[in-house]
Amino acid sequence: MTETEERPLHEVPSADGRREKGQRGRRWGEDGPRRDVVAEVSKVVRDLAGTTCEGPRDALVARLTAAGAFGLTADGGSGSEVLADSVARVLLLVARLSPSIAQVVQTHYSALSALARYVRLDGTRPRDLPSGRYVQLQSEPTGATGSAVSSTLRRTPEGLRLDGVKDYATGIEWAERLNVGARFEGRKVQIVLPRSVRGVSVDPTWSAFGQQDTESHRVELKDVPVDPGSVFVPDGMPQSPLTKLAHAAIDIGIGESAMDSFRSFLLHDGRLRNAAASAGAETVLDDPYVRRQFGYGSVELSVLRARLFELAAIIDGTSSPRTASEGVPAARAVDPDIGLEIQIRAFAAYAGETAVKLASELFSNAGARAARLDRQLDAYWRDARVHTLLNPRDWSLSELGRAILSERISDDETD
Repeated sequence: MTETEERPLHEVPSADGRREKGQRGRRWGEDGPRRDVVAEVSKVVRDLAGTTCEGPRDALVARLTAAGAFGLTADGGSGSEVLADSVARVLLLVARLSPSIAQVVQTHYSALSALARYVRLDGTRPRDLPSGRYVQLQSEPTGATGSAVSSTLRRTPEGLRLDGVKDYATGIEWAERLNVGARFEGRKVQIVLPRSVRGVSVDPTWSAFGQQDTESHRVELKDVPVDPGSVFVPDGMPQSPLTKLAHAAIDIGIGESAMDSFRSFLLHDGRLRNAAASAGAETVLDDPYVRRQFGYGSVELSVLRARLFELAAIIDGTSSPRTASEGVPAARAVDPDIGLEIQIRAFAAYAGETAVKLASELFSNAGARAARLDRQLDAYWRDARVHTLLNPRDWSLSELGRAILSERISDDETD
């Protein structure tokens, strides 16, 4: 690649998992040994395991930043391909420690994925993006849906100015860059702004049970000056489904952490249920229902993890839908001929509901002691329940079901 060539923000696979012809981008390992970010984040999580993250949240974000959790791209730079596999692995780890901070990591990659299919107003692609932690500013308090955009970028004698109000600005307290959706001369644009730019103010409105520490406050944009070079328009490329896959990774991490915490509680503070003692059990480990519960939960989470990495490999282009399901009957519910985006949305919905189910059912054999607020076991259910609201189960699974049925109808007609 010459110095004058423009490199795309990120390589984005097509709907069937293949890379678009002509796209370029370095992959890990092509330029020598790479930093093992997953291992570094894993060490941070191990060091902090068993501690409360309520107080040192700033310190946790700083440690994750230093470990590279916000730099999971093909060459560690801000203008390269986001690696779905690494993002999934890091989010699994961080969610086990703090689902709230995992969402701060997730919104960073959501912003990068959104920008992946945009170019500058003049049609060129930047060599890279400004570095720093990104936050998505898309949802607004008005409009029929959360994706309706009324924020406006306008021309003035003094230059471009931005006005609007954004809700659910997850991670705004730790943001260094903002990716803002707005309308500009009749079309949707994305605007990259420094967090410190004049005219951006934060209204601390976030108050909800579960994941309270995402700091997803309201952001007001008033006469914000915008550099024309920071305005991006769609270029027709499909958006990466990484965002939904990242949601699934967080939910799986919540489920795994719930299993660990309830296991520790039962082994150290749990008491044998009267019914189990009457049936001959002598310890909690002898309770067949507790054993079944943990066996079932382990299998569910193992299957979800395997599918998570399979889908991440398809996004990264290291596997194709057909290769990933080679040897599997065509009746499989995740058929390679069904759109990858549909599959991932349905998978994320199922992963979320599994986390809710596990976090809820673990209480069934834990006894009343498990309900004490100082044990914080309820946090897993709250975190999982609220997180699933971002990816409603029924619509996503219904969409997958429709795709499967439509494909079967086509097959029958062909026969």
